[in-house]
Amino acid sequence: MVKKKSILALIISAVMVFGMAPMAVFAASDSEITTDMPTTAVVGQEIEYGVTTTAGTDQGKYVLAKFNITGPAAVTTKYLEVNDNQWYELTGDSFGPPSTGFPFTDGATSKFRSTFNQAGTYTFEIQIVAVADQSVLARATHTVTVTDPVAPAVTIDMPQTFIVGEPMEFTISTTAGSQAGTMVLGTAQFDGAAAVEKIEYLETADGKWYELTGDSFGPASGFSLADATSTFRVTFNQAGTFSLVVNIVDAATQQTVIASAKSTVTSDTAADYTAVDAAIAKANALNRDDYVDFTAVDNAIVAVVRDLGSSRQEEVNAMAQAIEDAIAGLQLKQNDTTGGTATGGYQITAGADGVWVQNSADGLTITSNGDFTKFTGIKVDGADVAAEHYTAVSGSTVVTLNAAYLQTLTEGTHTFTMVFTDGEVSTNFTVSAQAAGTANNTMASPQTGDSSSVVLWAAIAVAAAGAMAGAVVFARKKKAE
Repeated sequence: MVKKKSILALIISAVMVFGMAPMAVFAASDSEITTDMPTTAVVGQEIEYGVTTTAGTDQGKYVLAKFNITGPAAVTTKYLEVNDNQWYELTGDSFGPPSTGFPFTDGATSKFRSTFNQAGTYTFEIQIVAVADQSVLARATHTVTVTDPVAPAVTIDMPQTFIVGEPMEFTISTTAGSQAGTMVLGTAQFDGAAAVEKIEYLETADGKWYELTGDSFGPASGFSLADATSTFRVTFNQAGTFSLVVNIVDAATQQTVIASAKSTVTSDTAADYTAVDAAIAKANALNRDDYVDFTAVDNAIVAVVRDLGSSRQEEVNAMAQAIEDAIAGLQLKQNDTTGGTATGGYQITAGADGVWVQNSADGLTITSNGDFTKFTGIKVDGADVAAEHYTAVSGSTVVTLNAAYLQTLTEGTHTFTMVFTDGEVSTNFTVSAQAAGTANNTMASPQTGDSSSVVLWAAIAVAAAGAMAGAVVFARKKKAE
């Protein structure tokens, strides 16, 4: 009988539980009901709370406890029997012997658990009613919003391709959903374990990497499920395609999988970036201020994707070619030093805007910084010039137009272009008429290094000396007569 009364008291306390948390309390006297019942719950998940009564001046009165739950579905509620520490399900809406009731005591707290079977809004009303006159000594109401469960999830974010021998990072993220706070274990396993040299995790507390042993991560006792992201890295020792499976397991059972994810990756040997690095070095060696717009080169370099595998070598080659093409498309700013325009980073280093005087014996020399091995020819006024009309030598590339060819050009300004396999450079030159008084029968000063002109001048000097000697002899003879 004593146990029955104890159970009834617990039931009453349990009933009062439903009015806890931000529960509205109404007291006919100084009696009170309080509860710490939460305001939200999830379908199928049991919530635990307590109900406490304060009898006040109603101490010792015999009372009944009543509660009523309104909502879209029935609610299963249990109370904790303190005598045997067991949970028992509550039935009906009244607690206590219907005829005599039980004594109203001060400061009694009972524990309850409720489970909701359907989402919606539920209202709990708890009353302490006097047996003698059915007056309400204390009343409390409480509202609980119940939502459908949100399943926890785990996601893997990792590159599609890993490079053999290089540690590659990836992350594992958990979303707790409706099971936040549940103690769980984490496991991660590659199906090609022999190909994995090691797996490491980043310890956020000290920022260091630690190698994982076995296929579990996190404390052996488990960790509290939360919305979180952890960083790992794996090193493969051979190429191939492998799958990573990550499971989040209930720590209580160590068997129930509450979230799982799978990701497939390819381990590959590294692609060759030699051409890319060479193209970037070539671009970096240029003075961007010499060019009208360097944007295309910058964009091509930024577009380079590193750490690709050898199976994607063609993509890497295309990156290198894109940089080379951007360099070839560069246009030099017009200035007095280089003259003209250029692509491929070429410049005129000597002879820009030169002048050739008609009937001159020497040709016209123009020099560029171009690689002579890439030199293919020249153009004048946009037309190809036959090789017999010029000479070209290394250093870097030195082109001399023959005087005979220059003589065929009209007086005025002409364009000159050196053509290379990966670009070209242009400048202007001018064909000028002879100065006044220098007709075809007027001798020009011999050019340095022209041996034929030296011989000609020597012959003229000898002839002139002979003529003068003859003139002197003739004059003396004339005088003697």
